[in-house]
Amino acid sequence: MRRLLIPILLVALLGGGASCAFAGGGDEGRGRDHHGRDGDIGHREARKLVREGVILPLSQIMQRIRETREGRIIEVELEHKGERYTYEVELLDEHGQVWEMKIDAASGQLEKLEQED
Repeated sequence: MRRLLIPILLVALLGGGASCAFAGGGDEGRGRDHHGRDGDIGHREARKLVREGVILPLSQIMQRIRETREGRIIEVELEHKGERYTYEVELLDEHGQVWEMKIDAASGQLEKLEQED
């Protein structure tokens, strides 16, 4: 399984019309292919997957998250297993509870919603 850790630091990233922006992987300027350390997906590959229609842009996923549960996004990971991509999202609600959501990256369908311990 490969993962891309996406720090959610910019308010613009969460905006409705924001383009999909990925950080992590660390593949630029190091002469590597699209995989970073430990099999991470670099942001270039993630953007390519969005352009090719393999996965939905993060802005659309954020909209689906807002429709499901209110709160502040604290972490997003893009996981790849076989031919399947999944966004794993951690969300902090107004009561200080952390929720984990798994969303199919191709369809945007919610697959899992549970409270973290």
